[in-house]
Amino acid sequence: MTERKKQPVVTSGIAGLDEILCGGLPASNFYIVQGDPGAGKTTAALQFLRAGVAAGERCIYV
Repeated sequence: MTERKKQPVVTSGIAGLDEILCGGLPASNFYIVQGDPGAGKTTAALQFLRAGVAAGERCIYV
């Protein structure tokens, strides 16, 4: 049986979400967050960016 390489992950900036995702979001991917107004999309995106900046990564919010 072949071993699978574990893809590196980055934190979402939200501890509970990282726990559900087994450590965070797979790195080097593109994510679109969709939901109703007031669902927390902007808050989640800003938490993700803050975690990236704290880790020394470059970030952009569009």
